[in-house]
Amino acid sequence: MNRVARVREMFEGKVDPGLFSPKYVTHAPWDRVAQHGAKGQAEAGNAMFHAEKVFTDLKVSLEEAFEDADKVIVRWRQRGTWVHPIPGINIKPTGKPMDLVGINIYHFAGDQIVEKFGEFDVGAFHAGACAQVRPQDCVEALATIGARV
Repeated sequence: MNRVARVREMFEGKVDPGLFSPKYVTHAPWDRVAQHGAKGQAEAGNAMFHAEKVFTDLKVSLEEAFEDADKVIVRWRQRGTWVHPIPGINIKPTGKPMDLVGINIYHFAGDQIVEKFGEFDVGAFHAGACAQVRPQDCVEALATIGARV
């Protein structure tokens, strides 16, 4: 089994329903916005943010990926125009292009992902998203998902 290839396919939009374990849990800050609307602890643990529902002309690319023991580490880039509200974040969409980069760490058990950690360039998001609001409002809104500016 080539874990890197499976993660790469996921980034290319080829969804393998067996890739995520039923025990999958995410700790990525952007997934926390999806967890706000979850029903119960089990659903919250595996809730995932779907950028395609928020950004138009979305392009997500996997810039680099490698495997280390039971983990696959990826560096990604996401470009798109922010046109729809992000659930759980009280900042209005700007209607402007955004270019974000981040890193995900996928923890595997066998051939399934059981856990995800992730970080993204909060400073770039802050610069693109918060130009129209008071800086403190933006910091507070981003803090709801655990992001630090």
